[in-house]
Amino acid sequence: MKRFNYLLSIFAISFLLVFTSCSEDDDKDTAIEYKLTEALFSSATNPIQTNINTGAMAHNNTSESGTMTFRDVYTNMSDVSGTAKPGDIITKYVYGKDSLGSKGALQMAFAMVKQESGNGDDDGNWYWYMLPNGNDTDFSTVAKVDPQSNCSGCHSGGLSDYRFVFGS
Repeated sequence: MKRFNYLLSIFAISFLLVFTSCSEDDDKDTAIEYKLTEALFSSATNPIQTNINTGAMAHNNTSESGTMTFRDVYTNMSDVSGTAKPGDIITKYVYGKDSLGSKGALQMAFAMVKQESGNGDDDGNWYWYMLPNGNDTDFSTVAKVDPQSNCSGCHSGGLSDYRFVFGS
């Protein structure tokens, strides 16, 4: 009887070791997907550039030049010259110009969220979002933007990790 209990104990320990080590391997192979949430969007408080009034595109869904809007860009990254890590976010607020040529009302906002490798490899592992109501948005309904038709054309041309900024 002692021998049976001894063998049963060894079998149970072996069984637990095998399945525990397999489940840990499975967790390592699964890349985390960082979805845009209000908390993540709001974490971008470090200004990269504000009052941008240059560049080819206004980023307000029109064909206006960049001089027709003002754009403010923020991030949650502590060092924008460094490599973006999964969970890093860059936000861009687009403002129209008022009748005096000053910054007017917020028109929309955009966000780039860095993903783990394997989530958007063709686009630098960034997910791209457009928020038509700026920061007054129901984040449960915000959908990713197709970068191939909306973002990658400008953001991929010889740039560092799909990121760039214009001088003000």
